[in-house]
Amino acid sequence: MRPYSLATVDPRTTETGGLQAYEPFDRLWPLLDRLPRKQHRLAQALIETPETFAFGSVREIAGKLEINGATIVRFARSLGYDGYQGLQAAVRRAYLQHAGLQAPRDEHALRGGVVAAVRAQHLSNLQQVHEQLLATDLDAIRDALTGARRILVCADGAAALVGLLLVRLLPHVGLRGELVPSAGVDRVIALRDAGPKDVLVAIGLWLTFRGTVQALRQAKEAGVRTIGITGSATSAIARYADHLIVAPAQGAAVSFSVIATAAAVEVLAATIVAASPDAAQSIEQSLHDRYLEDDLLEPFGER
Repeated sequence: MRPYSLATVDPRTTETGGLQAYEPFDRLWPLLDRLPRKQHRLAQALIETPETFAFGSVREIAGKLEINGATIVRFARSLGYDGYQGLQAAVRRAYLQHAGLQAPRDEHALRGGVVAAVRAQHLSNLQQVHEQLLATDLDAIRDALTGARRILVCADGAAALVGLLLVRLLPHVGLRGELVPSAGVDRVIALRDAGPKDVLVAIGLWLTFRGTVQALRQAKEAGVRTIGITGSATSAIARYADHLIVAPAQGAAVSFSVIATAAAVEVLAATIVAASPDAAQSIEQSLHDRYLEDDLLEPFGER
């Protein structure tokens, strides 16, 4: 962390300055010059890395900052919360709202019916991504993909599921994609000969993992065209993407959802099909014929 004094920090000049309008940051600034030394360190960590508090446990924060758990609880109470969980919920809500995402549903909504709560979140995410897609130049993205020598796909965490979906869908529209590891050495090797004739698709949910951004940066430096699919327009992915699709990834009970991100990938595939429907139909027919020749399909109606 940067060694500045919180007592003299102007929230408008910090990297997370936009958060000061949200709880608990609006409570924190007036207290900065009155906090004990160890709570100062907690406040600094909260300002600089709010995601640590939004998603980390007391034990993780205590170990990272070399502060005992009791100090963290006292810090939460000094901000008006019953304990760490109350502070964490507020930080998570602020973090999501600042990123332009829907705030998480409370436990009362889930008690009213998990299926209904998840369905409502899915519908909200899908509505937002479809609005984004209507405003996106999908033809330009389609042309980039269909004209690429190589289609490279990079995604970390749960977003890797959607990356795999994209790679599996591409052969159905006459293209071929390959997954790029986000780890340092393997990423460097995979992108070693990438260039302007290639496309890299980077996929993230509402947390942005450093490896995905580093792959994007390396690709941009090599002249690779880039497409970003991310849960928030404020994601670092947006800074390096020539074409951007924002697919909200907020979950209901589980903190994230891949539904809107998967929908965006399916729309990209459909856009390619719509441009060459006869070719796509021919591909599907040839695949189906091969399934039959290799006896891969289980007959309908048999037990």
